[in-house]
Amino acid sequence: MTNRRNIRRKALVLALSTLVSAPFAGSALAEVSSKHAATAKAEGLQPYYVRYKGASSAQKDLTATAIAEQISSLGGQITHRFSNPRLVSVMLSDQAALALRGSNDVELVERVPEHKLLAQVTPWNVDQFQARDIWDKDRNGEVDPGAPDGTGIKVCIIDTGFYAPHDDFQGITVDGHSQISGEQWSEDGNGHGTHVAGTVNAMNNDVGVVGVLPGKAELFIVKIFNNSGVWSSGESDLAAAAETCRDNGANVISMSLGGPSSSVERDVFQDLYDNDGILHVAAAGNDGDNSASYPAGYPSVVSVAAIDQAEVAADFTQYPPTANDPNSPPANSEWDVVELAGGGVNVLSTWPGPPHGGVPAYLVNVGGSEFSANGIEGAGAGTVSAELVSGGLCATGTGQPSWSGKVVICERGTVSFAEKVNTVKDAGGVAALLYNNAAGNFSGTCNSQCTTPLIPALSLSQADGQNLVANHIGAATTVTADDGSSCTDCIGGYNSISGTSMATPGVAAGMSFIWNACGGPAEVTNKELRLLLRDSAKDLSGQQPGGPAYGAGWDPSTGWGLVQLADALELGNQRFGSSCAIGLGVSPGLTEICSASASSLPFTLTLGDVFTGTANLSATNLPAGTSGNFSVNPVIHPVKQSVYTLSGLNGLAGGLYSVDFEAVDAADAGNRASGSVNLSVFAAAPAAITLGAPANNATDQSLRPTLSWTASSGASTYTVEVSTSSDFSSILATATVNGTSYTLPSELNPSTTYYWRVRAANICGSGANSQVRSFTTGVFYCATPGAAIPDNTPAGLNSTITVPSGAALTDLDVRLRATHTWSNDLTVTLTKVGSGTTIRLLEEPTTSAGGGCNGDNPNLIFDDAAASAANNSCVNANPGWTAGGRFRPVDALTAFNGTSLAGDWTLNVADNAGLDTGTLDEWCLMPAVSGGPSNQAPIIKAPMSNRSVQMGASASWDAAAAFEDPDGDDLQYSMTGAPGSLSIDADTGMITGTLLEAEISATPYVIEVTATDTGAMSVTTSFELVVTTVNDLVFWGGFED
Repeated sequence: MTNRRNIRRKALVLALSTLVSAPFAGSALAEVSSKHAATAKAEGLQPYYVRYKGASSAQKDLTATAIAEQISSLGGQITHRFSNPRLVSVMLSDQAALALRGSNDVELVERVPEHKLLAQVTPWNVDQFQARDIWDKDRNGEVDPGAPDGTGIKVCIIDTGFYAPHDDFQGITVDGHSQISGEQWSEDGNGHGTHVAGTVNAMNNDVGVVGVLPGKAELFIVKIFNNSGVWSSGESDLAAAAETCRDNGANVISMSLGGPSSSVERDVFQDLYDNDGILHVAAAGNDGDNSASYPAGYPSVVSVAAIDQAEVAADFTQYPPTANDPNSPPANSEWDVVELAGGGVNVLSTWPGPPHGGVPAYLVNVGGSEFSANGIEGAGAGTVSAELVSGGLCATGTGQPSWSGKVVICERGTVSFAEKVNTVKDAGGVAALLYNNAAGNFSGTCNSQCTTPLIPALSLSQADGQNLVANHIGAATTVTADDGSSCTDCIGGYNSISGTSMATPGVAAGMSFIWNACGGPAEVTNKELRLLLRDSAKDLSGQQPGGPAYGAGWDPSTGWGLVQLADALELGNQRFGSSCAIGLGVSPGLTEICSASASSLPFTLTLGDVFTGTANLSATNLPAGTSGNFSVNPVIHPVKQSVYTLSGLNGLAGGLYSVDFEAVDAADAGNRASGSVNLSVFAAAPAAITLGAPANNATDQSLRPTLSWTASSGASTYTVEVSTSSDFSSILATATVNGTSYTLPSELNPSTTYYWRVRAANICGSGANSQVRSFTTGVFYCATPGAAIPDNTPAGLNSTITVPSGAALTDLDVRLRATHTWSNDLTVTLTKVGSGTTIRLLEEPTTSAGGGCNGDNPNLIFDDAAASAANNSCVNANPGWTAGGRFRPVDALTAFNGTSLAGDWTLNVADNAGLDTGTLDEWCLMPAVSGGPSNQAPIIKAPMSNRSVQMGASASWDAAAAFEDPDGDDLQYSMTGAPGSLSIDADTGMITGTLLEAEISATPYVIEVTATDTGAMSVTTSFELVVTTVNDLVFWGGFED
């Protein structure tokens, strides 16, 4: 059923005839597929992927059984088995996942990343207006270079306000004014104004919908109706609103509203039209009769009718007669009634939240062919796939056993929608498709009569339904009923509604488009533009349901026809092209090449669509030794593109180059445009890099260490690999990053040695791997008492961990896991026995709002460096804190710094109130001790050989080759016992000099070379040097017998 209610001043009624975005209850099938995971999450379990080490195919069944038993023993459950028998999805506690990482059978444990749906939908009337034929001809979702996009035009929308936080409005330029006391222009409790704004200018941002203008025009909002959508007598003033638009620089005013006429309003709009160059657009009205509605009926205002997707006049659009002669319209471009038409039936656009969500999707796919549909309000949601069967009218008692597990298609009529859906559900059908018994589609509702478990139900047009029944029974069918609620972090929502109100903003935006296409109001007047849109409109003919027939030329139902923006642009080029700026786009804007293999590179130059002359192209600032040529030059309309091929790139030195292009109007040298491209040239793959931290063989490292390295010249990316084997036969983690550091995304196993390396890469390829380093994670000490915490007993429960040995602490974190309801009862302390030091970790915690915490089951890590304090970060939920999260204790754990780790540590958990009880499941000490990673002294890699040198000869010996540092430390070199003519470079270890005759007498020299690392640890080697005269023969160690 369609409501025909126009937005009227003093009695605003919005055109909300076919609302399709109401939330749906979950379907039975969705409950079955998600029930276990939801229960597991409620129990504190989280989703993980687990990959086991290899097994032969003959062991597949046994391995699957063993895997299931292991996961079950850890309190988890398998949620999915992959075709690879070694890989499963599971639900596990964070503690169990940590334990599983230590299993010899397990290769990988990692959290399942959360994804989300972020697809953008183009409402059908955007393409009906030919909007994307102007700014996205190749349909790649991006504004074409040089295409008009509304930039520089301001559209004023007079309506119910504007929901500013909406995802689809982020990044647009918008301001406004409210006529309603106590309400801001940037709020919209009704939704109508937000819907209109989205049709005009929703961002082209891969989210939600896109407007006729892709977010590039400026908006000014005048809130004239209150949040209930009601005209506020004494505050709402349409004429004043129009002048407010003028005063704030508007070029186009969009008014999806209507009411009786006013001579004042008529005069104000005429003045703005004649003297301020403003174009006004208003809705023709939704009463489906021949009455006039205002301001649409004022001669200075463009009146817009609504048509549907089939380009048929909507049954609700008004069709008043004109006082003019359509065959001889007024020379001043004015018109008194319906002038243009636009899509206004079931138009999808932005809507305020809550509820928040993504774009609703109602689709039927049969054998690969997709059919658009509407949702049945109150039915189920979800996606199901099954065979299609026919159910006739699907009245009560007609259900068949053959419907079980099938998608059932039913014809509209005789019984209610709810009865049809329930009949299908009761017979075991998984989804219901209801097709119309008259032309077109419809939007239905269960009126709260569809019974649980709900199944998806959609409506189809008569033509689509009859096609499916005649040709596709028995075909594989997928039904999607998504109300948008699957997007859990979306801001704002989406809605499909009908009315001339929905057609108006599209036409207003189109006017802005064409105006923007060629110099804006400074070059083309509002009256010229009005005639341009009228002259380029698509003439429509047909029969308005419940109204008159209409045909060639102007008619009262659709005016001069459907706005066609691309056609208007082409006609505008013919009429006004000489005044259009030339416009130039160059792509790609940034290109990387390897000069060792590339010889040439193409760049595409595109002139702006609105330019209709001849352009001369040029290229300057070419890299030395290169040259280029254009495929077309000059470029003569209607040709818009030329490809420039840059040649001679082979052997070009590495660096960043910029090539500049210019297009100049052959008829007007002052009309010119420029563009440039950046060329990033690499001559070869990057060299091996030097690792930074952690040092080689570092110990007591974090479970989530940050790995760092020095930058490599010419590198674009770096690939990091972490393994448990020094030969990297099994990669535990790998990532490709742009910077020079990487933090592992999940915790490693404690007390485990890992190996890591990094290699740099660019477009020429990957460089050599760095040296391999190792590090060992810290040791944890844990107790799992599983003991009851005495209820309402201040003495509490003690649990002690004995650490057999250890150095002085430099940092300490503590892990706590307990099963206990109402965490506000608990106080937790930690004592180092014999030290006299006790600190409070938790003391009757509260929520962030300050109330007592009734959250359950604390599972957290106490860490002085955490951002939030544990004692006021509890939530009233299960668990009471983010499971496994880090929080600051009441007292700082630094009180234990300097204390020996060795000895007894006692945790006390006290329950200070009655009723709620629980157990201490596990607690752990997570220490770092003084000294950090142990430094190892350099070693002698290869002793230096004894040497004999003639006087006057030059020495050049590499002493550094004799040494190696296990930690990878930089070494400093020193030398003793050498003749005075020799010296050693402290950084490189090179020994150089020219031996003197006077130095012969002291021969042989015993020279000691020492290498010292950054930790002041050193090693020394020695060799003998004999300085000889010419022809002396030297024997090392004497003569042989």
